[in-house]
Amino acid sequence: MQFNKYQLIVFPTSRSIREFIQENKNTNQLLPKYCTIGDFFSNVISIGSKHYCEDELRILYLKEAIESIDLSSLGMNSSLNSLLKQSDYLFRFFAELTHENKTIQELHQYDTYAFYQDHLDKLQLIFDRYTEVLRSNNGVDKITLPFEYELNTEYISQFEQIEILYEGYFSAYEFNLLKQIASQVLVNIKFTLTAFNQKNKTIFNTIGIDLEKNGTYTIDLSNQKIIEDLQIVQNTKTVEIQRSNQRLSQIGFIKYQIVQMVQNGIDPDKIIVVLPDESFYKHLQTFNEERYFNFAMGNSIENSLFIQTLEALYKILSDFEPYDSDKIEKYNLSSAWLFDTLLNQMNKNLQQDTFDQIIEFVMQYETRSEVIQKVEIVLLKLKKLFFNSQIQVTLKEGLKILIQRLKQITIDDVMGGKITVMGLLETRLLKPQGVIVIDFNDHIIPKRSVKDKFISTQIKQLVGLPTSKDREDLQKYYYHRLFDNAQSVAISFVEDEQSGLSRFAYELFDSKILHAIETLPYETILTNNILHTKSNDEIIKQIDLSAQEWSATSLKTYLQCKRKYYYQYVMKIKEHYASIKPQGFELGDILHKALYSVYSNNYALLTKEQFKEKLYGYIDALSRKNPYLLLEIEIWKRKLDRFVENEYKRFEARIKPFEFEKDFKFIYNNIRIKGVIDRIDRNGDFVEVLDYKTSSSLKIDSANNFHNSVDFQLEFYYLAAQQWFKNQTINCFYYDLNKAVLKEEKMLDEKLLLLDEIFKELHTQEVNFEKCEDKNICEYCIYKVMCGR
Repeated sequence: MQFNKYQLIVFPTSRSIREFIQENKNTNQLLPKYCTIGDFFSNVISIGSKHYCEDELRILYLKEAIESIDLSSLGMNSSLNSLLKQSDYLFRFFAELTHENKTIQELHQYDTYAFYQDHLDKLQLIFDRYTEVLRSNNGVDKITLPFEYELNTEYISQFEQIEILYEGYFSAYEFNLLKQIASQVLVNIKFTLTAFNQKNKTIFNTIGIDLEKNGTYTIDLSNQKIIEDLQIVQNTKTVEIQRSNQRLSQIGFIKYQIVQMVQNGIDPDKIIVVLPDESFYKHLQTFNEERYFNFAMGNSIENSLFIQTLEALYKILSDFEPYDSDKIEKYNLSSAWLFDTLLNQMNKNLQQDTFDQIIEFVMQYETRSEVIQKVEIVLLKLKKLFFNSQIQVTLKEGLKILIQRLKQITIDDVMGGKITVMGLLETRLLKPQGVIVIDFNDHIIPKRSVKDKFISTQIKQLVGLPTSKDREDLQKYYYHRLFDNAQSVAISFVEDEQSGLSRFAYELFDSKILHAIETLPYETILTNNILHTKSNDEIIKQIDLSAQEWSATSLKTYLQCKRKYYYQYVMKIKEHYASIKPQGFELGDILHKALYSVYSNNYALLTKEQFKEKLYGYIDALSRKNPYLLLEIEIWKRKLDRFVENEYKRFEARIKPFEFEKDFKFIYNNIRIKGVIDRIDRNGDFVEVLDYKTSSSLKIDSANNFHNSVDFQLEFYYLAAQQWFKNQTINCFYYDLNKAVLKEEKMLDEKLLLLDEIFKELHTQEVNFEKCEDKNICEYCIYKVMCGR
């Protein structure tokens, strides 16, 4: 193929341009200029002094336009959250109308029985108001572009010839624009007509060109004639379709097929993996330990620490829940800044200094230069929108828009492997030798369009708008072209109660292929390589445990299961609370705090009824944030009636509580120990150390079983109390709040001797953090998945 330096070739995608350059890099000639079809349509028009609206500005203009319109009949509302999620329905519907030179009034004419009258009236009102907002702000967007543009003759005139390699079909707006360009410069359109894109016949019939048969055509649009008509070459290819029982097992299918294709002589660079649902790439990344893949969609940054911090900040300010308090500590957020400053501004107009403070805080967690550069571009656009326009946004709205926009950022997969992973649209015009497609399921293929939300296919067909069938046919065309260009095709689908093989398969493949479908256990490829090796590894570390700081809780964990201790206290892996449902410790924590609040506020001056009232008031206040606790709290109030009765009997016996939630840290037998004593009472000449317990199965060690004890809570308390109350008798009790009784630690002296032996064993050089033998302990352990239990 000979090229002209004044020639422009227009490709459907950037990837098809790269493939073209790769194929022609060794030719001894200058390559032509090239661009994608999207860039081409942007470059050949001008909108003069008007500005083009970015997505964020469109949302804000739409919000202004629909302010007083009831959208409930359209299944929407006017909140910013709703618009960020659902505005695409409106914008795509309106763009489809204007790009096909149709109006809502024409839809009314074909709605014979007025089924959609209310819908259409609302949509007309929204369209009119939105376009009015655009005009008043001197703006243009995709909806109004067909009647706002001028030809960019300066750009067009630099070329003698423009060749468009097209995959798909043109909208009326695009085809009219091409005809205008073709009146000034030679325009050739090259495309392939198959059974699945017959709509192109209608388009070219409008200029008197009759496409009689399927084939690869080159059409001279300037002179409105066919200059080349080639028969479609059918490649000899192998096609294999496999059934999977689970979605993730398809990753094993992908890896198996890659090995098979390479062994059959296909270059890995010529193999692609197609994901009809592109979000699946995150799962594929997780199992990419061989580094097979590079991802055409790039790597999302939505899990970056700086975005997680920003989302945590927004969540706390918008809808605080009990476990959000953990986020304040985790992301190093200042409570004063959050609740005294930002919370008061959430529904007020966004101020630039506040915006800058938030950005400066979250960006301290991002160090990658390529991410920072892309974030800076986003921030530049948003600052112009928020602070240099007539649009007013609140802090809450601004944060929501910022988060949504930042989560759209991807970075190139520069360290990827040879196998390219892509979505269907990226495959246009590519000629891979090996093609692997997963998720070939009926609920995924065909991909549904949001353009079909408001009006039936029948009315769209009558008025001349693209129908759902047109869109399905276009998707079939893309798959058909992709498979026809390949030597080897491997397809996987999941068969379960909800879904099966896509109906596309029955049109794209021979019945012999469909009858040969098998189910093979590809999941073993994943489990054999990953799960077993991870779960059975020993963890042996060079460590001196005597250098650790020990609480009674951490010691109990170590004595029960060394592996759990390693994860929790050496690796410091914390549990993630994904639900507001109560955790095991939460109820006890509320009762402890409520009792501390009562006793530390002049409890001795209260009558029994006043004591109850204050105690229950504190409990209600502490539990109010979590509605799941209300029933348990009411039950505990009844139990605490007995507790209060018992307390006042002790008061009458001149037993006086005088220390509450008293913390301690000191060295015992060369081991640093720490803890917090719930309560200390004075009973005549004795000191009583109390540990509140809410468990209904509280048991006290006896002479028969104390040798196996792992709980040394009261022993820690006793050793701490000895530091403060020298030469005094100290008694230690569990205070059973369920039954309102004190249970004495009878084996105190014996357990102290046992504790001495345990502390000697903590002077280590190497530790095997082995799993516990008692698997009953594993049942509720948060680390059981990590260690394979």
